[in-house]
Amino acid sequence: MYKFLNKHKLIKDLHNLEEANLPDNAVMFKESKDVEAFIPKCLLLAIVVTIIFVTISKVISDIQGVPYIGADYFTLDIVALWIIQAILHEYIHAVCYGKNADVKIYISLSNGVLACHSTKPLEKKRFILMSIAPTLIFAVIPYIFWAVFFVNMGDIGTKVLSYCAFPFIFGVGDYINIVNTIRQVPKGGFVVNSGFHSYWFQPKE
Repeated sequence: MYKFLNKHKLIKDLHNLEEANLPDNAVMFKESKDVEAFIPKCLLLAIVVTIIFVTISKVISDIQGVPYIGADYFTLDIVALWIIQAILHEYIHAVCYGKNADVKIYISLSNGVLACHSTKPLEKKRFILMSIAPTLIFAVIPYIFWAVFFVNMGDIGTKVLSYCAFPFIFGVGDYINIVNTIRQVPKGGFVVNSGFHSYWFQPKE
């Protein structure tokens, strides 16, 4: 049984995340110093992702010869799917840490976020996969299905497109972590979360 299934924790803010027992050679990521600095970056990136999403969707519609009418985002069924997706998003992160990992799903009402957190070190490639996995499952795959099968199916196509928008936007924090990992962590390095921050280190031989 995955340990995270019975490890949910309500916290006031993301500064109270669990600290790791870091190795001596651990290097903290060059990243936002706190939640207050991180959230504006996420909001800015969310705007960029939204613009890219709308632009690509319009191009795909034009290629398929279908008038682009946008999406109908805030119907009750779509919002319900978004809420379910937001919860499952964190569970996918948790699964990627492995069955025996000590993973917690944190709920911060004051910050308005869910967060999957583990102090288990992951090799660079696996950390990137863990970070992008929810977006691949809940955004990229449904979007490909929309582009191939549903773009010219009227209301059904609009529903699928409407659903896809939020999972792409919801992953903006993960995209920032992925970029930091690609740019800062050398080949063969490991990444570990400690508190709000991420660290990388090279395993000692």
